[in-house]
Amino acid sequence: MSIFNKYKYGKNYKKLLFAGYVFNLLVFAIKLVYTAQLPAVIDFFGTTKANATLGLTIYYFVYAASQIALSFFITKINFKNYLLITSALSAITFSIITFTDSLLTIWFIFAVNGFLQAGCWGGLVYIFSKLLPNETLSFTNKILSTGTTVGNAVTYAISAFFVAVLDWRFTFLFFGILFLIAIIYLFIQIGVLEKIKKQGDELSFEYINQSNDKNVQKNSYVIPQGVNFNVKLLMTYIIGCSFLANCLIYGLGNWIPNLLKDVHGFPTALSILLTMVMPLLSMLATIVMYNSFDKSSNIFIKASILTFITLILIIVMIFGYDISFIFAILMCAVLKFLPTAMSAGYTSYTLVKIKNYINSGTSTLVVNSGAAIAAGSMPFITGLIMDNFGWSIYYVFMAGICFVALLIMTIGSIVVRKKNNITAWFYA
Repeated sequence: MSIFNKYKYGKNYKKLLFAGYVFNLLVFAIKLVYTAQLPAVIDFFGTTKANATLGLTIYYFVYAASQIALSFFITKINFKNYLLITSALSAITFSIITFTDSLLTIWFIFAVNGFLQAGCWGGLVYIFSKLLPNETLSFTNKILSTGTTVGNAVTYAISAFFVAVLDWRFTFLFFGILFLIAIIYLFIQIGVLEKIKKQGDELSFEYINQSNDKNVQKNSYVIPQGVNFNVKLLMTYIIGCSFLANCLIYGLGNWIPNLLKDVHGFPTALSILLTMVMPLLSMLATIVMYNSFDKSSNIFIKASILTFITLILIIVMIFGYDISFIFAILMCAVLKFLPTAMSAGYTSYTLVKIKNYINSGTSTLVVNSGAAIAAGSMPFITGLIMDNFGWSIYYVFMAGICFVALLIMTIGSIVVRKKNNITAWFYA
């Protein structure tokens, strides 16, 4: 993290980034436990795929509604205190799942956490945008974004262990304790930087060596004030594309353990463990796309190309999902990689770019609410399709979603480019 070395408080920035990374990792891990363990959940309760995913659906719809509400208040409340209270309550309530054998209780806990976790990502982005230099935000968002996928991978590995050795529900207690520790550490680091700022020591990013600042404005990651473009049109496009990318992420990614178990005959624990590779590929996708965007800002066109490739591969899966488990794992891996790369372009990367025109916390909350609707609806809808029509029709449905995404992403990109003077920042 040498990018921080030239700053007077570089060590403090590094500690904050590490704390935020672990916090974000565990925010996702503690809820993704349930997704990772869907085969075990279905067997434990003797229920259908649709019923098993209903807790996730409830969570994400409450999450989306709460994020929209929070977008109106993010600049009016003490978001640090709000984040501390809600995240701590989230860790505690998720841990309760360990001690219940009622699916209805699990649905209720997920509904509560839809509200409690709604401010976690937006609040983190908001706090970081206030405490870190603009020049470091590209790197910061790149690192934070990989936390979700590392958390996903860790979740699958630990879930497989608990399913095989103990009880799938104890995973929630394990992650709940880790989450509480991470929350305490994050708020210690935030407090340190806030204390420095209150003492009057300049936090507006003083360099140790002022000569290093020659090209900061020229190479700034954030679009400077004065660039003329339609923020509402751009935000509408970003929200729509983020929603569609997440439809593909959650529609294609949630059922990989079930594909290995139901179609290829793998034991539950092994099917979960093998799925661990998928989140690691998501992390790779995020890193590759961020590096690509930093070298060339042709974000929207690249996302359209990835969507076209995804469509072709889904069509292949319609006829080949049951050929062999090796083929299925490879195809699922690529289909995990591509939509995640799309989403990376439409979420934190572009939103931090336009922070001079719209509050980064507000924009993140609004975009995430659309993504949350996709995350909540797609597992339930696809579960219903598989319960009633099987795997082939499921992939036909996903191909249709991908085709719609390709049309909207491509046509919308053309419209946004014509209506806005932002070519140098998004189409270079």
